[in-house]
Amino acid sequence: MDKVVVTLAVYCLVLFGTILVVTTNRQFCSTCSFH
Repeated sequence: MDKVVVTLAVYCLVLFGTILVVTTNRQFCSTCSFH
């Protein structure tokens, strides 16, 4: 049970991190293109 919870937590963390990076990169690219 503990291993499942930890795996789920890590998966959520990675997913959140990926979304955050993609969003940041998208905004950064938009800013660069705008300039």
